[in-house]
Amino acid sequence: MADIQVAETPAESPLTYESLMASIRELRESQKETDRQQKETDRKISRLGSRIGELIEHFAAANLLEKFDELGFEFDSISRNITIQNKRKEHLTEIDILLEDGLFVMVVEVKSLLNRTNIDEHKARMKIIRERANSHSDPRKYLAAVAGATIENAAKEYALESGMYVIEQTGDNVRIKVPSSLTYW
Repeated sequence: MADIQVAETPAESPLTYESLMASIRELRESQKETDRQQKETDRKISRLGSRIGELIEHFAAANLLEKFDELGFEFDSISRNITIQNKRKEHLTEIDILLEDGLFVMVVEVKSLLNRTNIDEHKARMKIIRERANSHSDPRKYLAAVAGATIENAAKEYALESGMYVIEQTGDNVRIKVPSSLTYW
């Protein structure tokens, strides 16, 4: 039978106040570094999320003028990423995509995953936008649309029932679902 050798471990040094405080300082420094790394990771994820959002908006905006022309609209301008403020320069809301002509304004909200909550948020946004249009004596009819890279079926139905157009991604193009009855905001 082979001899078994047991490695001796040095006896643990006794816990002293100084060694405890040194361990606490080391732990604090380690936590600071972990916090710094977490903030950097969060910043990178946020930047990536922003870029993904921009990409989805870009795809949603592609062909929108043409597609709405096919539905009988004659939008002559398209704008993206508009901030709406009041007279005191306070933020009221944001618009992802805005289509306009002399008679109509289409306000499009774009999401990577469109859900029912997003529809409710867009309804609230539309009320704010309509109030601001009224304060500027804008008589045009305001319409709402939602777009998503992925759209939950329940959200699609809810948007259509709410009188909103639904813009779906179909490869390099978009398809627009028309509500059975429109809501003018």
